[in-house]
Amino acid sequence: MSRGDFWSKSHPDRKKRAPFRLNDLISGRRFEDITKALSYASEKASTYKDRFWEVIQMITEWNRNMQEIFASG
Repeated sequence: MSRGDFWSKSHPDRKKRAPFRLNDLISGRRFEDITKALSYASEKASTYKDRFWEVIQMITEWNRNMQEIFASG
């Protein structure tokens, strides 16, 4: 499934899954523009190949937050 499938104009087909229709909420073009502008990292990419560099900072902050507020019981 691609992102474009969420703006499908095809009719439901019993042999396929029902198409998503987000056209009445946001245009596909606008969604793509917004996602291009989003960033989870305030740091630059590492000099070595790291596929997760954009989310490492978010994961680190999530773990720090969970240590501070989460109490398993």
